[in-house]
Amino acid sequence: MVNGSESCTVILASGSPRRVELMKWFNLDYSISTPEIDESILDGEDVAAYGDRVAREKWAAVAALNRSVRPCVVVAADTIVIRNQVRYGKPRDREDAVRILRELRGRYHLVHSALVVGKLTSEGVIRYESASDTRVRLGDFSDEEVSAYVDSGDPFGKAGAYAIQNDAFHPVAEYEGCYAGVVGLPLCHLDKLLRKVGVVPSAPVSESCRFRRQGLCEMSCAEVQSAMSIRKAIFQRKTVDAPTREMIFDNLSH
Repeated sequence: MVNGSESCTVILASGSPRRVELMKWFNLDYSISTPEIDESILDGEDVAAYGDRVAREKWAAVAALNRSVRPCVVVAADTIVIRNQVRYGKPRDREDAVRILRELRGRYHLVHSALVVGKLTSEGVIRYESASDTRVRLGDFSDEEVSAYVDSGDPFGKAGAYAIQNDAFHPVAEYEGCYAGVVGLPLCHLDKLLRKVGVVPSAPVSESCRFRRQGLCEMSCAEVQSAMSIRKAIFQRKTVDAPTREMIFDNLSH
């Protein structure tokens, strides 16, 4: 359901199968547009700030491609794993996956999921940003267990080289925070940001989030939503019509 007098297209700026699946839980009609951006971290850039920036760039890239679709809502996210200000991204190969898992096993780290939701209309653009932080500790796996998990192929394409939802390996020993945020899309945050731009899911997030219904997440969605930090930025239409993605991001990020 979408509030307002104009019909609205919802676009997920991600090709991640996990995010695609989580979006389905809201029972919304949406399309998928995979952003093509340079995700390199900048010299001296704070790791969490890097995740926030990448989410903004993903949003801006897809907004640029869909600037003629009026109105539309673009949803973008980026999830990173951080330990001691070191970013653990998606493993490059088998050796890298093994290295990451050995460094993280038995230790606490932070999963930072940045979220950007923005609506493009004939009158301009309104965008909201938020982020979910979850404290996670992996199990103290043996080298043999790590090797077997890597050989399964599951670590690839995932920040930190693991999937919290893997039922065979059960990589996470304990966590404090949003389970969905670790998967890649913090649903409590997304629900609130969607509603702020007039997109109303058919049910409360406490019912839509299957992780909560399955007892995997004990967080109160209402308490999370009331306490979450939300940043707002309003831009003029001309910024969306800029001829290149770089110009669009430069304009939309200020």
